[in-house]
Amino acid sequence: MARFQNKQVTQAAVTKQQMLLATAALLVIVLAAYGNTFHCPFIFDDVYSIEDNMSIREWRTALTPDLKIGETASGRPVLNLTLAINYKISGLDVWSYHAGNLLIHFLAGLALFGVVRRTLLLPALRERFGQNAFMLGWLVAAIWLAHPLATESVTYITDVTRRVGPDFVSGRELLCGLLRMRGLTQGQALQNPAVRVTSVI
Repeated sequence: MARFQNKQVTQAAVTKQQMLLATAALLVIVLAAYGNTFHCPFIFDDVYSIEDNMSIREWRTALTPDLKIGETASGRPVLNLTLAINYKISGLDVWSYHAGNLLIHFLAGLALFGVVRRTLLLPALRERFGQNAFMLGWLVAAIWLAHPLATESVTYITDVTRRVGPDFVSGRELLCGLLRMRGLTQGQALQNPAVRVTSVI
């Protein structure tokens, strides 16, 4: 009973409205930081991996990029598929490619928000940080989303390859954490289909 009361005292309740407002605020931060990048031209590997990449122009070749000189999309069928989707949306107009990168960056920030918040609510940290876990998680995500170090990965289109892997790792850890908090063991959490998919991707 004492443990339950302590948990109630040290864990601030978060309403659905607060979560939506926090998410909207992060979106505003991202758009304020990168909203003027939607017209940045293709640079460096973008030229070879997008403009000169014939495989993204047909769905049947989207997962089998036939690139020979080490372009970024070579050997990366998932990346090539996302470029094919962008091509279907806007052709060689850059805005959809930048929008896709920005969406990935934003979703990664949300995953980071969740990971930090859930970490601070673990039994070992809850007593000290539980009341402020939501705000601390939000602040970490906000700083990371707007930090200048992320500029290259967001605005240089094919550089997203360096980001997607860590993003899926963060998502996997968040999913595992949520499942563990629902009473599953580590082994059971790792067997969850969603966790398996993020691990493979």
